[in-house]
Amino acid sequence: MEKRIAYMRMAFDHEQQDLVDVASKSLAYRQDIIPTCQDIVFSLLILTSLHNIGCQPVLLTLKHHRSVICTN
Repeated sequence: MEKRIAYMRMAFDHEQQDLVDVASKSLAYRQDIIPTCQDIVFSLLILTSLHNIGCQPVLLTLKHHRSVICTN
């Protein structure tokens, strides 16, 4: 009986450690993408502002510039 309880505790500890590892990896991933998300939000705010004030030529220039950068 004691061996069985010891085995169950060991299995529980292993599962608990797996959950901690997954949570840690998830947190690290989220922390890695935060700057990217902030950059996207900032870019969208700028583009929305430019669009709202009627800067269509500027938007076209930015779009062209982005396509040149992304293809190189």
